[in-house]
Amino acid sequence: MTSTNVIADCFGHTDYGVPTVPDSDSFIRYNFDALDWIWIARKALATENVNTTTLAIDANLKDEPPSRILQTTLVGSPDISVWYSELQRSSEYVAVFYFAEIDPAVTASGQRTFNIYANDQLMNTAIDVFALVGANAAYAYSLDFTPN
Repeated sequence: MTSTNVIADCFGHTDYGVPTVPDSDSFIRYNFDALDWIWIARKALATENVNTTTLAIDANLKDEPPSRILQTTLVGSPDISVWYSELQRSSEYVAVFYFAEIDPAVTASGQRTFNIYANDQLMNTAIDVFALVGANAAYAYSLDFTPN
């Protein structure tokens, strides 16, 4: 993906078929993605900031996303909201969030933290990626939820 201000959200694995997502910009499959996930590329909004790096990302995780994916991040001002309205109520879902602190301005714990909400409820304690794995390293957080 070489477009400016484009980020990728992983939607699923190809074993489950190509998903139908209204209003998505495009589907991408990376030949270097060992898990062969489907990624949705979308153009960042004018109010969203996209940060990129060419430094290698240590993505030593169980379900390792491509390091190249983690070299582009979305920076909220002050937050990032992603809404999925096509989820089936009363069905169980697992959302996996991948974080990488690539901003060279973040040099210490506590400078940037993440909260995750589902169904308007806080689902975690503040995630401090720098404190957990440092700079230019990946961190994964899984969340089980049921839409209401």
